[in-house]
Amino acid sequence: MYNHKEKILVIVIVALTAFIVFSALPACADSDSKHKNIKKYSQTLKKDHGNELSGEIAAWLFFLANIPILFQIAIKKIRKQNFLSKSNQETIKYLNKTNSKYLMPAHYVLNTIGILSAFIHFMLSSCDSSILPDISLLAVGLMVLTGISIKFKLLPSNYKKFTYRIHTSKIFCSLILFILVTGHIIID
Repeated sequence: MYNHKEKILVIVIVALTAFIVFSALPACADSDSKHKNIKKYSQTLKKDHGNELSGEIAAWLFFLANIPILFQIAIKKIRKQNFLSKSNQETIKYLNKTNSKYLMPAHYVLNTIGILSAFIHFMLSSCDSSILPDISLLAVGLMVLTGISIKFKLLPSNYKKFTYRIHTSKIFCSLILFILVTGHIIID
């Protein structure tokens, strides 16, 4: 089912997830210092703050940027159905072309603006209790950079397929969402 590179990617993602989960937990070395460490950790959490406006702008930009992708996925699922009439299949084909022509440019532009606003959000926020903001910014940045490299054909052709798989990976996308949600739950 998976080729060698995909297996390695899955292993790296699982290892990264485990690292993230365990690094987000408070460090409680032994039972004697447990209460001191929890108190210190909760004081660190109180220092954490996020810039709400820049975070909401980044979230909305990423949401709007990826509506064409959700639309494209839905169209592909519908096209695979055998029960559609010929005229409905033509309509779906037309919708797919329209999506590619008019909505996909918004995907490229809004995601690029989104990563810039996510960087601003990162710079205006403070989180000393966890490395999740750093990891999530890097992961989202990687997703955007792979998309840019695919769109503008910046990488050699032998990396194109692998880069495309990273960019369109459900596992990688789920991991990014998991990191973002977990990080924001910790700070809130």
